[in-house]
Amino acid sequence: MTAGPRSAACVLILSDKSSGSSVLQTELRRHPQVHGLAHTSHQEGETLFWNKAAALLGRDQVTIAHSRALPMDAQAARTSLEDLCRENLTEFAIPAEDPELVFGGWRALALAHGPVFLEKSPHHLHYRSALDLMLEAEGRNPDLAFKYLGLVRNPIDTLYSMWRRWRIPPERTQHDWVRAYENLHMFAREVGERLQIVRYEDLVSEGATMAKVCDFLGLEGQHGVGSGLRASPGGSWRADGGFGFQPSRGLLALAESFGYEAPTMKRHPLMWPLIRTAGHAWRQVRLGLGRLLRSR
Repeated sequence: MTAGPRSAACVLILSDKSSGSSVLQTELRRHPQVHGLAHTSHQEGETLFWNKAAALLGRDQVTIAHSRALPMDAQAARTSLEDLCRENLTEFAIPAEDPELVFGGWRALALAHGPVFLEKSPHHLHYRSALDLMLEAEGRNPDLAFKYLGLVRNPIDTLYSMWRRWRIPPERTQHDWVRAYENLHMFAREVGERLQIVRYEDLVSEGATMAKVCDFLGLEGQHGVGSGLRASPGGSWRADGGFGFQPSRGLLALAESFGYEAPTMKRHPLMWPLIRTAGHAWRQVRLGLGRLLRSR
């Protein structure tokens, strides 16, 4: 099938949590051609669209340490996708067939939020099935230009941020990080020049990096894109005397493939196992209290 003129561009930011995707999304949406969805049931405009599509269509799912929404059953996924389409589209009849809801719904969202439709859900990169569905959507919609931004941040900073925000032990989240960025490497081989990998540290410290992103996306004139970026030195985990995480060799090797040098970790503090267990337990108590209050 020969593709006609491009009717819209879909840009998907692929990253793990706490890697700067919200900052990148905010800056790109300063451009008048770039739009995202106004209504989602998740924070930071995230849709988890292709994770939910995988659940609805019976594709493989995985457990993600930082996600309370996933994995998801098919009916919950369908309800969520229907709600997403109703809240963000004015002229879209909800299809009875699941594949049409997924691929037709995505197409309608992209066309309604063009010329550049931007989506970022850190959950996507953890699901190989979600990435496969994106490629299937490309094949079904030759008039939509798909482009991908792979965003990576130093994994020790990423895992420490997750620990500080949600008290999820880095011994758990490091396995998620490895899975996500192994998926990014595989996806890069499949999509080639349609994907650009960006390091968070370069994005916030070098203006030329955002300019390259805009050029990759075909955005003419930056219109203040990048004006809100602030340099971030990273490494705040070094000042935390109780943080005794020791990264695996697999994580360090994968980090090096993105240009990060292996960090010099502190000696394992004797109190770290207790701090880690207590922090995670307190998070579970808070989550339980939250569910109790919402059920009343």
